[in-house]
Amino acid sequence: MDAFEPIEIAEEKWIKHCEDSLNRGKTPPRWEVIPGWIKTDRMRKYYVELKKRIMK
Repeated sequence: MDAFEPIEIAEEKWIKHCEDSLNRGKTPPRWEVIPGWIKTDRMRKYYVELKKRIMK
């Protein structure tokens, strides 16, 4: 992720990274440990839904 790219693009890349982790059988990084700059409302909502999917 480039420090100069729009946050929307960074969010998309982070979501893809998390989905790729899940597809490989790994757990994506927890909300508490992800960088502060990526903790947007959209990412918070994604992580809430992600947690529900993982807990099933």
